[in-house]
Amino acid sequence: MALSGWDIQANRALVSSPSAATLSFICQQEASLRSTARVVLGASAVTGHSDSLQFEAYARPALEGSQLGWARQARDWSLMSPRRSTALPPEPLQAAALELRAATREITHNDGTMATPDVVASRLDVGKAALNVQSHLASSVGIAHAVRQAGQDPDLAVFSQGAKQVMQREGLVSQQSLLVANVLQSNKTIRMPGELRVLMDSQGSRTLDLSKHAHSTTARLLTSTTSPPTETSGAKKPAVTAHERLMSLSRSKSVTSGPSR
Repeated sequence: MALSGWDIQANRALVSSPSAATLSFICQQEASLRSTARVVLGASAVTGHSDSLQFEAYARPALEGSQLGWARQARDWSLMSPRRSTALPPEPLQAAALELRAATREITHNDGTMATPDVVASRLDVGKAALNVQSHLASSVGIAHAVRQAGQDPDLAVFSQGAKQVMQREGLVSQQSLLVANVLQSNKTIRMPGELRVLMDSQGSRTLDLSKHAHSTTARLLTSTTSPPTETSGAKKPAVTAHERLMSLSRSKSVTSGPSR
């Protein structure tokens, strides 16, 4: 539920002329979700629900690469976020992120440290959780595309000093005209220079490719899923909820009583 709520709010924010701060916020959350995906899919592999060798060789590196791509965009958009309260991400987006962080932390952490795969497996149905993670990785491809498009808005406002830092790192400031250089030197909110838009588009394209790769790699991991471990192998079966017990009892009663006359 928390993942789907985040997907909805992220897409809503991205179709409403998002600010640089909103783009940074979304990218940071997506980077964090790659860490959660590694924990859940790693637990799935260790507990025998999927191929551990395939996870280590392909899925883990793909998720790590995707996380780095999202994190780089988050950092640069944060640097370029105008220093004013009106640039904050929308409240529904922040609320969805807060709910998602709380939900994922219950799964991935244990007394302030990262939970082991066995602990993660004891807290949830790992197979179902892996499918939920995979579903989000599919949605995040669309989010990456929307972030890339939003970054090309000619009216997108950025903080001049932050824009200068990003351009200096890439060796672009020296190529600017004196007029543009003076604007970058000021402490103002400006429209992104053309060269900077090209740079951010390149970053967005790279993150999109990495997101597609992470999605396709984890999809192959889950389609090659092995049979879940049995009770005799030492692995614990998922706990049966009260609702499931009640439904089972109702079905058995209907069978023994026969059809009503």
